[in-house]
Amino acid sequence: MDNPCGAHESGQGASRASANSGRGEILRPLHEGRISDFVFPGQKPDRPLSNIALVMLMRRMGVDQFTVHGFRSSVRDWVGDATRFPGELAKRVLAHRVGDETERAFRRSDALDRRRQLMEAWSEFVVKSWFATAMQRANLSPLRAVRIADSTCSRFGCYI
Repeated sequence: MDNPCGAHESGQGASRASANSGRGEILRPLHEGRISDFVFPGQKPDRPLSNIALVMLMRRMGVDQFTVHGFRSSVRDWVGDATRFPGELAKRVLAHRVGDETERAFRRSDALDRRRQLMEAWSEFVVKSWFATAMQRANLSPLRAVRIADSTCSRFGCYI
């Protein structure tokens, strides 16, 4: 899936995003009824959703102690602390600039398949973590909650 938004932190302009199977299922109806080239259009159809929109949503939800950047940095922390994916791949997933000018000149692949694998693993981690937390709140032991989450994910798939 192409990202028509233009510039990223990487400065490379538009890029391809890896649409894991769960995200594809969520985005398909949005694509069919779209009013814009943007997945999340802003108030004007020719503009993307404002970078402040999520901040305002979080304030309205009463969770303004969190930051949007914190969501992004949690991916990087998870990759470095809990996986064997290379840090460079995490940077690519977050559309960060990777390497110096020479390295970028020689590294022309966008690592789409590897980014897809990372995002599938992240999706599974997020769903299992959320599910385990919900089960703990239901007074199940953490071990039982994780077993239920594993069983549920293997049966139905873990997609966000």
